[in-house]
Amino acid sequence: MALAPITGTLKRKIITDITIGFAAGFGLAYLYWEVEHKPIIAKRDAYYAQLRKQKEIEEVLKATFRRSNMLSYFGLISLLE
Repeated sequence: MALAPITGTLKRKIITDITIGFAAGFGLAYLYWEVEHKPIIAKRDAYYAQLRKQKEIEEVLKATFRRSNMLSYFGLISLLE
């Protein structure tokens, strides 16, 4: 009684290793994206939103200040009151 030769072991091992490697890689990439990357981006976006809001307020104040200075310079402030 002869034993059948073992064939396909190397191929099966290579496919298993590649599959495990891709699964672990995608799993760790997803974990990095959710745990590390997204909070950093959210923090950055919040900072820039706050900065944009602050600049808008400063622009309104500058425009108001320029207008009031210009009106008082030309003596037109009394026309608005």
